[in-house]
Amino acid sequence: MAVSTKEETLQVEEQFDQSWSEKQWGDRRLSVAAQDIALEEKSMSTWQAIRANPAAIAWSLLISTCVIMEGFDTALLGNFWAYPSFQRKFGDFVGVTSTTRSGYQIPPGWQTGLGQASGVGAFFGAIINGWLVAAYGP
Repeated sequence: MAVSTKEETLQVEEQFDQSWSEKQWGDRRLSVAAQDIALEEKSMSTWQAIRANPAAIAWSLLISTCVIMEGFDTALLGNFWAYPSFQRKFGDFVGVTSTTRSGYQIPPGWQTGLGQASGVGAFFGAIINGWLVAAYGP
């Protein structure tokens, strides 16, 4: 493993735009102000942080709920096939047997299509999200 020299490190640092650290924020440089704010936030108690950041907490809960519902949706949909009321409403009549007590069965094509829809949606959603972030920024 090669050890970088101080000159190599300086060359790499010169490639990055560090002009933001020289900008002013109030009466201080932006980098100093950001460091002060970070230290202030780290010194907060839990309750102080909760009171200071209600919008961030609400946003975090909203996004977490979306993730939970995605998992809930994929697990729950497969259970609908067995409900007699769901079978009667969306299934085809195949006759009453020991395996089809309601007489209805959801066609395999629909079971496959609906079961895979969330995965396909997640796939295309990730692609579209990547494009949107590249086009408009994070």
